[in-house]
Amino acid sequence: MAQNLVRRVLRSHTSAKQPPPIIPPHLCKALPVFGRIPDLSSELKILGDFPVASGVFSSIWLGEISNGQRVAVKLLVPSSAADPQVFFKEFYIWSHVIPHEHVLPLLGVARLRDSVAFISPWMPGRSLDAQLPDCSIADRLRILSEIANALAYLHHKNVVYNNLRPTTVVLDETKKAYLSSFLFSQTDWSELSKIDSRLFSDDPASSRFYRTYQLEAEPEDDVLSFGILVVSVLSKQGHATKTNNNILINRILSGKPNDKFLDVPEGIWTVVQGCWDGDFTKRPTMEQISAEFSNILKLLPTDGSPHVGADPELRPLKDISPEIKKIGQYPVAGGGYCDLYLGERLGREKVALKLVRLFGSTDQDKEVARRRFMAEARIWAGLYHPRILEFYGICEYGTLSIYMVSPFLQNGNIMHYLNNINPGADRRKLLVETAEGLLYLHNRRPPVIHGDLKGGNILISDTGAALLADFGLSRISHEVTSSILHGAGSPRWMAPELMTADDTLAGPLRTIQSDVYGYGHIMLEVLSNQKPFFNFKDDLRVIVELIHGRRSARPTGPIADQWLDDINWEYCQQCTAVEPTMRPSMDDYYSIDMSSRDEELIDYEDGNDITSVPVATAQNGAAAVAAPVGADGDRDKKNYTGIHSTGFRDFLLKPELLRAISDLGFEHPSEVQQECIPQAVLGMDVLCQAKSGHGKTAVFVLATLQQLEPQNGEVSVLVMCHTRELAFQIRNEYARFAKYMPEIRTSVFYGGTPVQKDADILKDPKTCPHVIVATPGRLNALARDNYLNAKHVKHFVLDECDKMLEQLDMRRDVQEIFRRTPHNKQVMMFSATLAKDIRVTCKKFMTNPLEIFVDDETKLTLHGLQQHYVKLEEVSKNRKLNDLLDTLEFNQVVIFVKSVARAVELDKLLKECNFPSISVHSGLQQEERIARYKQFKNFEKRILVATDIFGRGIDVERVNIVINYDAPSDADSYLHRVGRAGRFGTKGLAITFLSTEADQTVMNDIQSRFEVAVTDLPEHINPSTYMTS
Repeated sequence: MAQNLVRRVLRSHTSAKQPPPIIPPHLCKALPVFGRIPDLSSELKILGDFPVASGVFSSIWLGEISNGQRVAVKLLVPSSAADPQVFFKEFYIWSHVIPHEHVLPLLGVARLRDSVAFISPWMPGRSLDAQLPDCSIADRLRILSEIANALAYLHHKNVVYNNLRPTTVVLDETKKAYLSSFLFSQTDWSELSKIDSRLFSDDPASSRFYRTYQLEAEPEDDVLSFGILVVSVLSKQGHATKTNNNILINRILSGKPNDKFLDVPEGIWTVVQGCWDGDFTKRPTMEQISAEFSNILKLLPTDGSPHVGADPELRPLKDISPEIKKIGQYPVAGGGYCDLYLGERLGREKVALKLVRLFGSTDQDKEVARRRFMAEARIWAGLYHPRILEFYGICEYGTLSIYMVSPFLQNGNIMHYLNNINPGADRRKLLVETAEGLLYLHNRRPPVIHGDLKGGNILISDTGAALLADFGLSRISHEVTSSILHGAGSPRWMAPELMTADDTLAGPLRTIQSDVYGYGHIMLEVLSNQKPFFNFKDDLRVIVELIHGRRSARPTGPIADQWLDDINWEYCQQCTAVEPTMRPSMDDYYSIDMSSRDEELIDYEDGNDITSVPVATAQNGAAAVAAPVGADGDRDKKNYTGIHSTGFRDFLLKPELLRAISDLGFEHPSEVQQECIPQAVLGMDVLCQAKSGHGKTAVFVLATLQQLEPQNGEVSVLVMCHTRELAFQIRNEYARFAKYMPEIRTSVFYGGTPVQKDADILKDPKTCPHVIVATPGRLNALARDNYLNAKHVKHFVLDECDKMLEQLDMRRDVQEIFRRTPHNKQVMMFSATLAKDIRVTCKKFMTNPLEIFVDDETKLTLHGLQQHYVKLEEVSKNRKLNDLLDTLEFNQVVIFVKSVARAVELDKLLKECNFPSISVHSGLQQEERIARYKQFKNFEKRILVATDIFGRGIDVERVNIVINYDAPSDADSYLHRVGRAGRFGTKGLAITFLSTEADQTVMNDIQSRFEVAVTDLPEHINPSTYMTS
């Protein structure tokens, strides 16, 4: 039915009734440019039944006009078209600024039943946002220069664009940039208002659209937007994620930008710094910015360049010669065909300069070196991934000395790192990271073959992450490796089919399967510390073994015994199968490996389960294929990993903690950790029940380490548990997570050992621990005898609290210690079981605690919560939300959206409508996120727009309404979102907008799974049903 309605709307211009002209005659007479823009209603044909893109104010359709030209049809939604200022102001600006080579041309207008549309050329290249991953650094700089040029032109025409985003810049098939969408653009309307005050009023109040959505804008606002766009386009992540981009943008707006984020010439950093100057009068003009970008582009290779650019194949590569200083005359390292020199970039960063070695002086020798260089540089320059060594560009010294420039990594290659720098590193984690890089290469279209996988070509970053490097033998899968490379490679890692290639052909054809073979031998080398075919010293003997189809023997020794178990050895064997078709793909390896990592999520066994799971399994990482399934808790962790996809980085923990978490191989927090950690790190009291194996220990370990500011002689953290075994285990977990925090001291005290030994530790300021893990009896004895000074304690933790509080003698000890600590402290209690009477006792120690109770079935209770849905189109959401906020009575409201961008935009719109709104999302820095949360919690703001980061474990007592502006992705997300209202039995109201079939499917699943009736929203709701009296 909806599809038929769309057809009727779009084809209605064939109606017999003659509609009035789109542009009134008096405007065509007063503004001749209006008369030059044709009405294409009769020539336009819509292709397809659905738009190719849609937004709040318009949708984009593919169309065709009578001359066969494909066009983009920007159709205003009826609510926007009903306001004449929306159409005529955009129409005036769009027609007024033409022509310009970087402004999308306006071909005409058309009437489509009760709406109107703008017609422009169809851009198959799509938006900048979609094309960015395929753009080189040179492309990005040129595109930014074109945008700057267009903005300077608009400002010259007295137009403020006011809508600069990656989605409003479109590219043609040659990646030429055009500004599109002038909906929010502004100019001086005073002269135009004399022609028609209804259409061109200076008064924003004359138009509901401009009153609700438009902001006053100045050219300096475009300058700020351009500076932010530069960060988004040129960030070091290549194609930065939305989360990272928003973090960078937040740093800009908070005045804390840093040039380490940008991989660009120094001149650009100087320009963009001025763009976000807090004093807008000091910002450069777009004309100045455009001129600066034009000068910077001259540094890139051009046809007339006498240096690197003279080679047509080198022109697309970024020449950064002016930024590079070579240090020393001799190479610091070398390989089979290249030498590595040390350099410095812009006087502040060490870089590696890679030079292809020239073995002779003949023309053929020079051609060999040139083609070898091009084969690597051309492929490397197009790779952007966290597991690929970054390519900065090329630089030139002398006639033939052209270098490839990349970061200089002090840790060297993976085997040097494991043997000399960090022998205790998680070898399996490094292999997974290597697999991620190789999977990225193989999944490109067309695939990229590395061609020379071995331990020496895997480098280790300063943060201890594995990076693929050395693309000298790489090739695009549809290209054939040149004969000049024939025979190149490392025999111990080369697949046997490369040894037996026909010499009459262009050379051995490296394939995805040969890369997999190399990866299998990397696994063998990393997990055993021995090279493949370790029992043969001579490479010629290795070649003979390969030709005869023999494989490396299984290594032995201490490293191999620890890491190369039967499962990993079997996978090495699969990867190195003699027949290429029998080898698995990297997709196979990675999917299997990730499933095994699901089973190794943080698993800190509580006291009752200390011996239930072998500790060695989680530490040695020997699970390249699959970890053994042990206790039931392991299976549970596999289930909720896919549901709760937040990473530990989203909690904005200290770098030292993140590094330790990474070293331990953990990526995804468990459900309990996602519920508790965001609030625990804010100092909130926490009462948590979850069964063993869900990672409760990690909650208080990470939360206390995050907040801890150690002072000599002062105890800041007290952790108590009911058994010495559990105390010892918790102390070990502190040691593991505080690995990179050497200033923090942790001690464990329990009965059965001499009291005087503990007393001596506490008396000496040099040995006094900052964190004490203890049993209550011993801790109370030390406090009673005045050995323990508890007046500086800031965090008071009980693990397995029910065990300690149920027993009267142990409860007395806990109470006595509690009285000795300051009144103003954080209290956290955890247990696998919490009876209702014990919960009451626990809360007597706490102040307004966050209460989390996770069990197998319901996870949270929703008693007293009224739940309804509203079916509506995407374009109607804003109006419905506005109506609800106007009519409903509420204390505080949380509005959930699906992305950071939507949170920012919706918060902006609500503020423009004078609603007391604030937003919280992962794009904010930790300090700002905490400050906004406190504003909302302290009732300074009544409406919060948030992503799902706020949907887990946040407890604001006044929230009584939750609105899912974007429907949740699954039933679990719904439960956590709506659980923000009607907390723990109080009244509340949850309303969910459903605009797609997928939304309806999720809603059906919610009602089935939780056995709750979610009904259509009635016209009137009695406030007493959702407002607590």
